[in-house]
Amino acid sequence: MTADNITEPKLDPAFVEKLYEEAMALVRETATYLGVIGSAGHATIAEEVRSAFTGESLRLTTQLLQVVSWLLAQRAVSGGEITMVEALSPQRRLSGRDICLGEPIIDMARLPVELAILLHRSRHLYERVERLEGQLLAGQPPHNPLDTLLNRLRC
Repeated sequence: MTADNITEPKLDPAFVEKLYEEAMALVRETATYLGVIGSAGHATIAEEVRSAFTGESLRLTTQLLQVVSWLLAQRAVSGGEITMVEALSPQRRLSGRDICLGEPIIDMARLPVELAILLHRSRHLYERVERLEGQLLAGQPPHNPLDTLLNRLRC
């Protein structure tokens, strides 16, 4: 679907903000972890795992960069700075799917536990944003299953 066919569904600004805060918290955790590993901890990683560690660290930062960039565009939509059509134009869509969702370079059990956890959380966040983007590109407002339950309670 091209950007011209988008019917302008919109995400709830509070939802976008919450997702953005979640992503930025993960960015901060990642920066802290990689900073510690980079300064002294890299030597504690087994030599045969170091290149995989570096590759998976790059995957992690790529996932986060893609998600935060996408969410910044959605925040711009919420703020009236750009339209949803502009936010979903090809240059603003998630990219790097092959890298972000590719198979791990090494068995995750061989990586430091902290990195494996960050990778899992970041991948999950990327997948959630990818689903949202798919719904928006299809012209469907994202559906929150809790809305259905809340509407039943209100009746």
